[in-house]
Amino acid sequence: MDSIPIHKTAELFRGEVAQMRYISEEEKSSVNAQAHRDDYYIFLLVEKGKGTVLIDFEEREIAGNNIYCILPG
Repeated sequence: MDSIPIHKTAELFRGEVAQMRYISEEEKSSVNAQAHRDDYYIFLLVEKGKGTVLIDFEEREIAGNNIYCILPG
């Protein structure tokens, strides 16, 4: 069985905090969205609208006027 790849902070970001941009439904198909683990915290600030994220192999809905925290692992 193949192991799940780990996205490491040092490989993706130069500083301590990084800003990730919104990915539209049209762009989603071109993004490498394969299963992976992150060794860093992810905080999502959703001001308006809604969308989905894949966490622990489950699609979760996110909505505006909320802050989300995704833990490492």
